[in-house]
Amino acid sequence: MNKYEKVIYIVDGGKSRRESTYNALKAIDDEDSIVLIHDAVRPFVSHSTINRCIEALRECSAVYPAVPTADTIIQTKDSLYVENIPMRRYMMRGQTPQGFKTYIIKKAHFIAKDDLNVDDEVTNDCGLILRYGLCKIRIVDGNRENIKITYPEDYSLIKKLL
Repeated sequence: MNKYEKVIYIVDGGKSRRESTYNALKAIDDEDSIVLIHDAVRPFVSHSTINRCIEALRECSAVYPAVPTADTIIQTKDSLYVENIPMRRYMMRGQTPQGFKTYIIKKAHFIAKDDLNVDDEVTNDCGLILRYGLCKIRIVDGNRENIKITYPEDYSLIKKLL
């Protein structure tokens, strides 16, 4: 990982995750560069996951680290009744960092700023790429230890593991 330059921009955040990312993207001038967008709530991302994202971006415009799910995923509209149970073999758990060629993720965010429903319907940057049909998204191997800390019980589990 040390072979990559670390550049830090300080930009104003937005009212949503998407707006904050858009503000950061506006600060990048090099359209041919790559961008990795990572959630701060995933403090255990590995160097190997980051490197896999960077390497895959040599051949494609968007990458998404993921691991197969061991859990059965259910769909619901109201949190009371099961609407659908997708086949587990087709389900994976998406992680971050998500990686992009700068020009493609900037285009997605430019389109999204005029999309009134985007913040209710899209949860991440790869979701924008899919929503607007901008390119295929390559899946790269994630890491099961790249745990997302969302709920208090996640934090309690992490403290026990450390």
